[in-house]
Amino acid sequence: MRATVISMVSSRCQVLPIYSKQADFRRSTAKLRGFIGGRGTGKTFIGGLTVSADARRDEAWVCVAPDYGVAIETSFPVFVELTQKTGQWIKDVKSPFPKVTFRTMDGGQATIVFRSGEKPEKLRGGNYAGAWLDEATVMPKSVFDLIRPTLRWRGKMGPILLTATPKGTRHWTFERFYAPVDDVLGGDGVSLLDGMSEDSKAAIIRSIAAGNVEYFSGKAYVRRSGSSLIRASTRDNPFLPPDFYETIRSDYGTMLAAQELEGEFVEISGLLFRREWFSLVDSVPREALRVRYWDQAATPGSGCFTAGVLMARDADGQYYIEHVVRGQWGPLERNKIIDQITASDGRKYGGHVVTFVEQEGGSAGKEVAAQMIQRLPGYSVFRDVVSGKRFRLSEGEQLPGEAKVVRAMPFAAQVEAGNVAILRSPWSEDYITELCAFPEWKYCDQVDASSGAFNKLASTVTIDPGPIGRISLQPTETGQRFGALAALHVTSERQSQWERMPWARQATHQEHY
Repeated sequence: MRATVISMVSSRCQVLPIYSKQADFRRSTAKLRGFIGGRGTGKTFIGGLTVSADARRDEAWVCVAPDYGVAIETSFPVFVELTQKTGQWIKDVKSPFPKVTFRTMDGGQATIVFRSGEKPEKLRGGNYAGAWLDEATVMPKSVFDLIRPTLRWRGKMGPILLTATPKGTRHWTFERFYAPVDDVLGGDGVSLLDGMSEDSKAAIIRSIAAGNVEYFSGKAYVRRSGSSLIRASTRDNPFLPPDFYETIRSDYGTMLAAQELEGEFVEISGLLFRREWFSLVDSVPREALRVRYWDQAATPGSGCFTAGVLMARDADGQYYIEHVVRGQWGPLERNKIIDQITASDGRKYGGHVVTFVEQEGGSAGKEVAAQMIQRLPGYSVFRDVVSGKRFRLSEGEQLPGEAKVVRAMPFAAQVEAGNVAILRSPWSEDYITELCAFPEWKYCDQVDASSGAFNKLASTVTIDPGPIGRISLQPTETGQRFGALAALHVTSERQSQWERMPWARQATHQEHY
């Protein structure tokens, strides 16, 4: 059912239509307000519109986005555009931080500065009338914890607005709005009511008594006092193209669709990878073994992606995701990009990057792998033959199959143990998002490439000299359990490249491709 369209009128009498769920968010006066919705629900729009409507004369507000890219490419331009449409915009600057000066509803002026949540400690020291956390579920809880004390404007605590796509019930954003009923009532001997004001205690107890309890994954929760949460489905937004929902829905499994489109708190992250297990670093040790693994789209134009993951392993057994390239390319463009990346890897590390290409079953897969090896005679390029059930059908949807899940498990175990870091890059967020959605999203090319690279690096390398030169990759115990590598036959020239993989000089690099 389509939502009711409600007009939002600014001081300049410019009409901006919003739908009923957005209007509910606008009407809230709670100190903590959340608008949690699926893709295309207008989260950033209603967050910015609420700031522009609630700000008062001479106030300073802050918007925190997951990184500078999201701030400058999404939150900031959306706010500029909507204030220009309402006639509130006065000026904006992009340095040292993106900042907008705009007219307020009471006839004055206010400002909002856009910051990155990548390094939460840098958010200390501000003094704001209100805060807006855009895409809050992508940020760590420390962003919320550090921004809240800055809301001390003229003797009053200001509001925090959260706009985001939901994560699971274990995510900090969920816990800011909901408390388990058992914990509130002290089922384990400790009650969440302890330490609360009498008014807050009374409000929660009245809510439980009135039956205002919500259930997630079979467990009862009650809304925390002082908070307001609006949940919206993609289908609630009447302003989207008619085919938007069905087009996006075809990409998702049932559970991911519940999260990404219906706006439900579903435990997607944690099926194999969880976002909090990943750490971002600004550099990768040069003294490391490196493998680039390519997962090529089987059929050009099928909607599948080709992905190449460069992974490094240092002497301490720490793994690094150093570079990821991904795209939907035709055969000629794909081959050109693979050749360029292989050459770039070779220049950076003196030929010490070993490249693998996944070979799928059948003659077509064998031919694609053989062509890639033939195109790159000056580099260490090998094929990796994979087998097993690659896909499964779930309610008519084609999703990653058992073989892909099993191949990813050794890599997932190291991620969970904190032994995998990701180089901070423009591709980092898309990479983490795909891994956390696996195996409930039909796209898994970056997962496959990562699994392949890890399984090569995790194997013990021994060289068997002989007339043909053989490199035996003897699987570790983990590798044996999950079907890691067999022997690879290489030329003497390629054998010498492996032998020349020294633990090079102490150095780090911060190069981006």
